[in-house]
Amino acid sequence: MARRKKPTTAFSLFAFQDIITATTGIMILLTLLLSLSLVVAETQSPAEETVDVIEELEQALSDVEAEVESLEGELDYLEQAAGRVAGFSQGSLEQELEKKTRQVEHLSKETGRLAQKVGDAEKRNTSWDQRLSQQRQKRSELKQDKNKLREEQRQLERRLAEVQKELKNLRQRLAETQTSSRMVFNPRAEDGRIAWLVEIHQDRILIARAGVKARPVVFTGGSSQLSSRFSAWVASERKKSKDFFVLFIAPDGIKVFVEMEGQMRSSGFSYGTELIGANTTVVHPSTGGA
Repeated sequence: MARRKKPTTAFSLFAFQDIITATTGIMILLTLLLSLSLVVAETQSPAEETVDVIEELEQALSDVEAEVESLEGELDYLEQAAGRVAGFSQGSLEQELEKKTRQVEHLSKETGRLAQKVGDAEKRNTSWDQRLSQQRQKRSELKQDKNKLREEQRQLERRLAEVQKELKNLRQRLAETQTSSRMVFNPRAEDGRIAWLVEIHQDRILIARAGVKARPVVFTGGSSQLSSRFSAWVASERKKSKDFFVLFIAPDGIKVFVEMEGQMRSSGFSYGTELIGANTTVVHPSTGGA
């Protein structure tokens, strides 16, 4: 199909006529202003008035010449523009229009690709922000866990120090026991009753509560006196439902134990027996059953 011919605009100098008309109006206006200033001005000497009028006219002429030069420059620009427009044929104008159209389409495509890249970059930025937020949250949780672990470590260190101190005390007590040939008795208290340690010798009986640091109860005398004193103490101080006795019998205390055994059976108290060596100590003279 043949392309439709685009209407062309005829070249006109109507704008130049407007400029000339405006210039003429400006000159008339300036002339009227000068005439008005001459009418309202105070009376001066002819020479002074002539000088003033000449200066004003020269200034007005200078302004008019500058305005004319400006208008001539605009006229030259319009003539050059008209010449450039007149030099283009319809075919060249159509080619230039197609070229500009292709440039616009190319720029539109580039703008679309750039917009897509910007969108992808914003998505990646959002993803990185989310990952950064997750990392910060995980870092905060790890910091809290680290603080908890440090607190647990400090507690374990304190507990370890206490255990080491207890172990040191136990070793010291063990050394003292081994040195003194003392027997350490640790009764089970599953039924909640109180265990009493009774160390029986020929001339004395030592009584102490197991696991309690206190001076023991000591009875001295002959075998019959020891047996009766122990029985009286048991009857007045202890109860069948709460107390039981462990009798540690030294080799020289067997006779005393024989006299005590019948009384222990008749009293109804629970008791047990254990033989010890002549140099073995169960009840410490100062700390008792501790």
